[in-house]
Amino acid sequence: MKAEKANRFFEWVMNLALLNFVWIMFSLPLVTVFASSASLIQTIQMYRNERNRESLLPYFWKSFVKQLLPATCLGIVMLFLLMVVASNFLFAHSFAANKWVYTALFAWSLFLSALYVSTLLFVLPVWVSCGLGVIKTLKQSLVYSLRKLPQALLMSVGISFIVLLLYFVPILIPIIGFSFLAFLIVLFADKTIGSTEQSVHIDL
Repeated sequence: MKAEKANRFFEWVMNLALLNFVWIMFSLPLVTVFASSASLIQTIQMYRNERNRESLLPYFWKSFVKQLLPATCLGIVMLFLLMVVASNFLFAHSFAANKWVYTALFAWSLFLSALYVSTLLFVLPVWVSCGLGVIKTLKQSLVYSLRKLPQALLMSVGISFIVLLLYFVPILIPIIGFSFLAFLIVLFADKTIGSTEQSVHIDL
């Protein structure tokens, strides 16, 4: 039993390392980072469901081709929303002379930031799991984020610690960094969205 568990663990690490390398290669043009991230999430969901190591690369490629344009559009929308959230802090800062107005606007900006981070954790899992359009994906992710806001924020703190670890041990980044973060996001999102067996429905 111990040998079997060890083999499963090393197989899991090897698969994450493989997907991490593939994600980096497909993200090098930068404009493709959203499509490659969606493909990474979907491939990890598939692997958790079927544990089919041999089809990882073909599955990733087919998902990438399918996600290239729509996932890029989703990413652009998320970047726009990030700019909106950031602009709220700038707007609040313009009222720094008025303590009460500044406090109210700053609190509102913090709430929007928390909601954005929580929604961000669900966007790609919902996108690849449900096959919805950009607007419906955002709405559904917002529903999940409101339902699980405290847990999502705790998850964000955990991810921040992992990012900090990667900062101090950068050698882990090209080995397993990005795919491990994606795995944690999938693991967290699947507990809210549903089991993996119910979540992977996109026909490639």
